[in-house]
Amino acid sequence: MMNKFYLTILIFLCYNNFITAIICPLPWIYFDDNCWLVSKNKLEYKKAERECEERYHGTLAKIEDINQEKFINFILEHESVKENDFTTFRDFTNNKQISKNCFKKITGKYSEISFSSKPNSVIVLSEISDLKICLQECEKVREHLNFNCLSVLWYPDTHDCLLNSEAKTSSENSNFSIVGIPNNIMYYEYTCSEYSNLSFFHDDKISNHIYKYSNKSSEILNIRTCFGKHRHSSLKGFADKIISSLTERECLSECWKCTSCLKNSSSCKSVTYYKDSKECVMASASIKSFGDKFNDVEMLSDFFDRKRECNIYDCGNKEILVSFIIDGSESIGIDTFNKSLNILSTIVEEINEISIFWSVMIYQFGNDNYLELDVTQYDKLYDFKYLLGRIGWRREKNSNLVNSLEGVMTKIDNEITKKQYDDVITFIISDGLINSSILEEIPRFVVDETSSKVYSISLTESYDTSVLSRIVGEKNVYTNENYSQIINNLQKEWCEHNFNNNKDSSLLKNDKTQFDVGVTSNNHNDEFNESYQIWIGLYRNEYGEMKWSDKKNVNEYFKKILHNLEVEGNDGNCVFQQNFQKWMFSSDCNEKRKYICTFKPTLTIEEKFKRDYSMKLEISTTTTTSAWIPLQNVEEFKIDEINDKNIISGKDDLNNMVSSIKSPF
Repeated sequence: MMNKFYLTILIFLCYNNFITAIICPLPWIYFDDNCWLVSKNKLEYKKAERECEERYHGTLAKIEDINQEKFINFILEHESVKENDFTTFRDFTNNKQISKNCFKKITGKYSEISFSSKPNSVIVLSEISDLKICLQECEKVREHLNFNCLSVLWYPDTHDCLLNSEAKTSSENSNFSIVGIPNNIMYYEYTCSEYSNLSFFHDDKISNHIYKYSNKSSEILNIRTCFGKHRHSSLKGFADKIISSLTERECLSECWKCTSCLKNSSSCKSVTYYKDSKECVMASASIKSFGDKFNDVEMLSDFFDRKRECNIYDCGNKEILVSFIIDGSESIGIDTFNKSLNILSTIVEEINEISIFWSVMIYQFGNDNYLELDVTQYDKLYDFKYLLGRIGWRREKNSNLVNSLEGVMTKIDNEITKKQYDDVITFIISDGLINSSILEEIPRFVVDETSSKVYSISLTESYDTSVLSRIVGEKNVYTNENYSQIINNLQKEWCEHNFNNNKDSSLLKNDKTQFDVGVTSNNHNDEFNESYQIWIGLYRNEYGEMKWSDKKNVNEYFKKILHNLEVEGNDGNCVFQQNFQKWMFSSDCNEKRKYICTFKPTLTIEEKFKRDYSMKLEISTTTTTSAWIPLQNVEEFKIDEINDKNIISGKDDLNNMVSSIKSPF
């Protein structure tokens, strides 16, 4: 009798422990290892700061990167649907149909849920009324927040909805996982293509016969010729739409397709692209109209200004990958090796005359292949020549050309898949004298790219034409006397195309474009709405320094925002956001505005899940009853199947409660 009593107490304590929210209290939202809450009321800055500190043991919101800024824009824009309660913004999609066949329900004892502990990989929404709305949230954050939602965990007991950027067969970003789906979790994976419902144009008349897909589903071939590129630049203060995880060409394609996708049905006229983070920032403003906002010292981004016409014959904007594979074996000799570097420098100079957007990588081979210069796009020709001059002759005994080429081929192919290039060209500088007597063993140098070209250049008096012809083809074998013809031929081919020989081009010079529209910008909307003014935790202290509410210094990301405000003539002691996207100084911090509080929970998602998972194993040892549902691993999800019987009720009897909490997630 006593054992039953203690077991009942244990069950009661465990159930009350796991019936609470996943990681943030109600009605907070979890994102980027923080809990976030938009206030219902309006307060002066200091009172809002005190409210966050004393009531919630947190601070006014701190924005330290573009993902956090996008997130608060997202939650504020959706709050505007219904202002009386933050949680009600989700319910306006109640009648929206979920995309059929986009979700698969995963069940079973051996199914795996993968997660990433990296920032911005999980969003947890609270107070979601049912499973259908939770699944709708996955589609909504994909569309409006550009969060790559790949799986959904629905907690019917707590009405929490976890949106996950990983799935059971997900990317290399996942670094921990849970095996087995507990009874109190409903787990679905998103299976539809991210671009499956995108169309090139809203106007069928314009889209007819102009574009075609490349091998990448969302990229338009030759799209680079529709934009002028400015390296290390941006257009300050303009960010109408931000999309994550796109390549440069996909970003430009999205801008070109956007004829009315921005606010006020504006078209996209420019793009700022952050290649390291793959962030695509689209704007309805152009450098032509806002040249005074052009920033040419933004090292992390490139700026693209949309042209009125696409010109596939404009070689000045071509992105070119140039690879050099130079022989560093002993048979070459120091003089020939140095001559190789001089010819290499001359070739790059000539390519620079065609287009300044070239990237170079250099390999030297002997017994093995060695990466001397990794692929880089140089701002100045001098920078490249300086590094080139530091490459020394390895003077290796053997010339293992065959094995070296096989390794280099793989590396070049990997580089091509990472970034789209208009043209790929490779130069092999060697005499072709190798340690192989069987010609058939020598592979052709083939790069899996239709626009790639491979040439060999021999600088010694004696060289093996049969070997070099086998590698690059007979027509592509050159010597010291005629190698300059390569560049002349390339210039004619790249820049002087014959129209009749380009039937496959996807963007033709005389095709109609849809660029002739008026210039507007949502960032300069003069309409004033005090309901959408939100305090964040940034203020000027008694020493005139801008500090966050937690007394921390402003990082480089927000320093740029403050600098832009000062350049535009704004001044004040507190910072707020107006109309979702525009940052403002306020000279009067006693104005009453809504505010956002944040705090860091005691456990991260990874720590919480690992703790709960280990506790599951401890509890399950007290009973022989299985905590798993012995169903098939995968079943299709259909909208009509979502009903009351899919959801575990809090009124279930004690036996069902025990089964539910044996595997707390």
